[in-house]
Amino acid sequence: MRIAIISGGKYKSETSHNAASHLYDKLHDRVTNLHMVRVDSNGDWKSLGLKTNMYKVLPQVDHVIDLRHDKKSVEEVKLIKMLKLLEHVTDNYENDFVKKLCYQLDINHPRYFMIRREETNIQSVMHDMWRRVHLPIRILPNSYNNTSLYTYEYNEAINHIKYLQSKGEDVVIEELQDKHILRIVSIRNLRGKNVYMTLPHILNNRKNVKLDQIVDESHMKELENILTKLYKVLDHKILAVEFTIHANKIQICAISTKLDLSESGIDHKLISDLGVTFEEILKAAS
Repeated sequence: MRIAIISGGKYKSETSHNAASHLYDKLHDRVTNLHMVRVDSNGDWKSLGLKTNMYKVLPQVDHVIDLRHDKKSVEEVKLIKMLKLLEHVTDNYENDFVKKLCYQLDINHPRYFMIRREETNIQSVMHDMWRRVHLPIRILPNSYNNTSLYTYEYNEAINHIKYLQSKGEDVVIEELQDKHILRIVSIRNLRGKNVYMTLPHILNNRKNVKLDQIVDESHMKELENILTKLYKVLDHKILAVEFTIHANKIQICAISTKLDLSESGIDHKLISDLGVTFEEILKAAS
């Protein structure tokens, strides 16, 4: 596998370079072909100290991990989409990748804030952030090894952030702007339909709200359009997507290709409602 790690840019370039070095330390003994690209404030690309550009680098790699804080140029976004380059290392799409992918495909996504595992002044960071966010928020680890938290409470949020940091996690704080998180499973190219999706399931239905009070036919059509966009760039036939609705628009929170198909799992229930056999599901997922 050939991976390019891009860092630098106009804003917070030092932070970006540090993150790239940290990621390189994690990957260099597992990835045989790793390209480190530094972008200066003028937008010039360098690799191994030599000047290069996106047209030389991007066609030569399978995956791109872009750690720059400034937005990509329109030309670069088009090139990434044309080549179907994915900014991921695993088969689960969370946090930074989902946000960047949504930006590239013009899909709504909730606002978010990142707290690095090295950050020690949590009280100050949270105090500043808490004045600007709309509650509730979701606190996510940067991997699937630890649990996320959905909360309205300041102290509960801080305690969970510290817990995730103690486990070596970078932490994402996501502004959901709505109390309902929903999940669907979708399948591509089964039974003659381009996108075949389950009805949404409310993950945190604390007040037993009915689905039709949240999601209507226009939302389902919007979801189908979003999934069609995702399937054009993600090389998978089956996706689980978590989303919320704000200002009557779908906001994508998480994308995963690894389903919970245990008998008590949420995805087992969703797929059972489709009327599709598990043999078909496994064939689509393979």
